[in-house]
Parts: sequence; structure tokens; C-alpha cells
Amino acid sequence: MKLNWKTARPAPSPFDKGGPVYRVRSAEFLKTANVTGIVLTKLDGTAKGGIAVAIAKELDLPIRYVGIGEQVNDLMVFDAESYVNGLFS
Repeated sequence: MKLNWKTARPAPSPFDKGGPVYRVRSAEFLKTANVTGIVLTKLDGTAKGGIAVAIAKELDLPIRYVGIGEQVNDLMVFDAESYVNGLFS
């Protein structure tokens, strides 16, 4: 269990607002579609893709590619170390 450092309470899951319905739906989708990873297509925004990281962790799926612009050439392999460094720069 991960703790929220500000409140010392368990950090909420990205699925908490929708309750167990989202967990069931996502589990069924993953099983049916044979999903093996996540493609985050808009990493260039101000949110920096934080919810995608939380969902990837929750679903135990890697983020495989990220889009840093609007062109096909702006799709690149996700590098976790570069992502974290970018958050702090």
C-alpha cells in the first residue's frame, strides 16, 4: 500500500471514484483484448501524464510509448528515467 505523504493515509487508486465497476471493466477488457502495454499520446501537456503512470501501476502494465507532439514522428519509446528527470527540471 502506498501512503499519501501529505495526509499519511493510503493514496487513492485512479479507479476509486468509479468504484469496483472500473476494476471489473478494465480486467475484462485486458483479458479480452490481450493488452500488453500503454501508449500515452499526449505527454506534452501540463499534467505530464501522471494519471497514466498511476493507471499503469494499478493495472500492472508498462507504458511503452509516449507522444510528445502531434506528428507521427513525435511518438517515442517511453523512458522512465527521462520522464522522472523531466518532472524535476
